[in-house]
Amino acid sequence: MAQNRDEDLATRLHDWAINEMHYHSQGRHVNTKLPTVEDFKQICRGQAVDILKWIITNVHSAQTVKKVKGNLALKGERMQPSYKVKYGQEEKYNKERSELLESRSELSQEVNCVLRDISHLDKDMERLQKDIAETEHEYQEQRSRIRDIQRKSALIETHSLKCRETVQEYEEYAKRINAKVEAITSYVKKGSEAETFYSRKKSSEDVSDGITSALESACGKNVRECCEAIGSFLNQVLQGSFGGNKAEMSQAKNLLWSQVEQTSREFSPLQIVMALTSNTQEASFVLREKTSRIDIRTDAQKLRFKYEKSGELHDLSSSPSVIQSVHELLSEREAAHFYRFIETEKYNNEAWKLEQKIQEVSEQIDKLLKKKFTQKPADLKLARAMLDTEANLTGKRTILHCLTEEGNRLRELMAKNAHEQEILYTKYQRIQDFKDLADKKQDLIRVLVKQNTNAQSRLDTQKQEIVSYIDRSLSSHHSQTHRLTTSLKGRVNTEIEMFASLNLPYLMFSSVDSALKSAVLDLSINHTRAPTVRPVFKKVLQCLNFPEFQAAEQLLPWILRTRSDIDNILYRLDLEKSAVQRFHPSDKDKDIASTIAELCEAVAEHDRKQMSELLPVLQQKINKTGKGLTDCMKVKDDVLAWWEQPAQSCVPWVTVDGHTLQHWIDKWTVMVTKLRQMLVK
Repeated sequence: MAQNRDEDLATRLHDWAINEMHYHSQGRHVNTKLPTVEDFKQICRGQAVDILKWIITNVHSAQTVKKVKGNLALKGERMQPSYKVKYGQEEKYNKERSELLESRSELSQEVNCVLRDISHLDKDMERLQKDIAETEHEYQEQRSRIRDIQRKSALIETHSLKCRETVQEYEEYAKRINAKVEAITSYVKKGSEAETFYSRKKSSEDVSDGITSALESACGKNVRECCEAIGSFLNQVLQGSFGGNKAEMSQAKNLLWSQVEQTSREFSPLQIVMALTSNTQEASFVLREKTSRIDIRTDAQKLRFKYEKSGELHDLSSSPSVIQSVHELLSEREAAHFYRFIETEKYNNEAWKLEQKIQEVSEQIDKLLKKKFTQKPADLKLARAMLDTEANLTGKRTILHCLTEEGNRLRELMAKNAHEQEILYTKYQRIQDFKDLADKKQDLIRVLVKQNTNAQSRLDTQKQEIVSYIDRSLSSHHSQTHRLTTSLKGRVNTEIEMFASLNLPYLMFSSVDSALKSAVLDLSINHTRAPTVRPVFKKVLQCLNFPEFQAAEQLLPWILRTRSDIDNILYRLDLEKSAVQRFHPSDKDKDIASTIAELCEAVAEHDRKQMSELLPVLQQKINKTGKGLTDCMKVKDDVLAWWEQPAQSCVPWVTVDGHTLQHWIDKWTVMVTKLRQMLVK
């Protein structure tokens, strides 16, 4: 019986919540299912039963905001005299008129509420628009400020980068000048001392019996090393050692140039020319010695060839006998067969050991199978057959793997033998072509010998011509050279002093706005430092109070602002002058007191006129304000009366356009949050 009552109460509560109060999910449970009767049974227990019964009995959907407003209207009607009509001798209540008045009051209240809400929304929208406009204005200001800062920082960074580059260039110049000064100083110091000589070792390019100088000077040593490095570089270029690697080739070039510059910096041109001459003579001696020691007949005899008068070569070497070759092959095959027999026996032993292990494992497995399948002979037989099959399959697979490896090894061996056979055939072809090659080399050697026969005489002739040319050149320009050396004395110190006193804008360049470099002296920031600027221009700038740090482009706007300020000052002076003339006219016969009295009368008349016009309007506004205050007090009383109603906290399900008050508040909060995020972005 109690269970039936609980089910009845749960059914009534479910019907009251769904049909009467129009309950629906909201908030984070908006997508969940509506509670069922079984869900309401869980709360229809204990002390909550009486409370739920009271709510079902006393709380209805009729007690909504409309009902409350109706109660307020009824209360207002009771405070006012009721409308009555006389019908005969009795008084009858006009029900239709009362209902119309009630509906009118309700509609007017709704209209007032809607207008009030609209006014609130308009004010909120105006405030938001104002905030948005202010925020947009601040955003634009901050954006322009950030752009200015970025532009200034970019200019400063470019200028600082240029300054750093200039400083690095100056440091490099100073380093080179110091190195040059040190080289000149060391050269001057060494000039008074004895010249340094080195004992030369044979290079890798020298022949074993070649002619090499026992001693060489420091200049000759450096020049020879530079020439060897250049020759090695050219040889690498011709052989294609660098390939397409331009970076490596450029690095090698830089090393060569640095070595050449160091040599030319340490020694005078005359010493370098003498070193080149001695190295050239030595190279010619070595080449002549190499060519003179070439004897094709001796080389052919060493190769067991016969050189005949006709210029042909015949092979005199005897081939090995067939018996000797057969014995050598048999000995090699016997050794290979013996090693193969040893390997075979080794593998046979390993195979026997593995077979023994397999047999032991098979016996162990058989024992385990017998123990496990004691009562099942058919299963035991099947298990043994399966194990035998698996063992045979594993063995076959192993044999297949070994045969595959051996086949691969044999194929590799065949390929290797074929490659060796091709190499042997190639060598055989080269041996067959040795005659043609020897003829070509012999012709080349003859040409070299013929060319180097008179090399010494030609070198002596060229040396004499160069020495005579140098003597003629120096003798014809001796006085000019002496005069030039005299004029160049102290020139380095003078140029250094002039360079130190030079202004930096004359040497600095900038490429800020274009790809071309522009002199910093031509920029507007240096408009007063140019040598073409006249003192009159500087004096004009001082008279205008124009700041020196500003660019020349700002001069015209500055002048326009100054002109505007001057015009404003003149206008104010004219106003003051006219005011003084008005209060102090040129007619001295008129009394000032009468003028002041007339002015006071005019002011009093104007005041009376303003009072007569403004007092009625002000009184009317005061009356309207009082009426508005009365209406506000009445609305306040109505609101207080509504809040005192018992049902105002029991109707959160009342919806407007399908949404409750909490829904509208959440929606408003979300919209305001999105608007703020958009403003922040």
